[in-house]
Amino acid sequence: MITVLFDNTKTTAGALLNGRPPTITLPQPTLVASIRTLHVGATADHVALKDVKTGAQLGPYPVRGALARAGWPTMDSVSEPNVIVPAGSYEILDSSPAQWAQNAASGGEGFTIVEGQPAAMGRATQLFTNSNTAPVSSSSGIIALVPTFVLSQTTLITTVEQYHYNNGAGAAAVGVTLGSAFAAYGPFPAVGSPGTGGKLLNWTATLNIELPPGVYHVGSTSMSTWSFNDASESAGFVTIFSA
Repeated sequence: MITVLFDNTKTTAGALLNGRPPTITLPQPTLVASIRTLHVGATADHVALKDVKTGAQLGPYPVRGALARAGWPTMDSVSEPNVIVPAGSYEILDSSPAQWAQNAASGGEGFTIVEGQPAAMGRATQLFTNSNTAPVSSSSGIIALVPTFVLSQTTLITTVEQYHYNNGAGAAAVGVTLGSAFAAYGPFPAVGSPGTGGKLLNWTATLNIELPPGVYHVGSTSMSTWSFNDASESAGFVTIFSA
């Protein structure tokens, strides 16, 4: 169940500008569903999370809309990352800090509301695959078609695997993408693993992203090396796992 994980907006009385990044601590891997930052006179373009320990940044996550609050001097910039974030402490970064509202009650930190729920990491159930053992094609200027899959309910996509035989040469892993008629996701960085002859034939990308019901397509940053055959209906080999 999605609940409020962080909220420093108990009162917005005496709102000032130039909010500092607040810090949220996640005791376990957590699905961060939405991040709302409150501004005066402007809205943010995106938000991000910065690991306090390592300095690594997650995001940026685009703001998909803004909400006005009756009687409040602020506008909510709403981002919906829908990603699993490892346990740890994270600064919440905002692209419009000069207009980020804050006050004494928030300790000078920008007004922020984060919603989400605990989530298990890792791959669980095979959701879709068109991979098969018949001979593959991936050369001579012929490019794989984009495979599609259907979600009948909101689903957490954990990993996506692709196969890039490329006439036995493999291909350096870069990234995979997902998309629908309404949104684009990624690219998500992929890690290569060896197949026949020790070449990097297998790509694995960790997504940990929650998607609503709909029809989705899978893309690759290297369409020209993506393997396919008649059995896959000329669509690139892909296996998708969900939790």
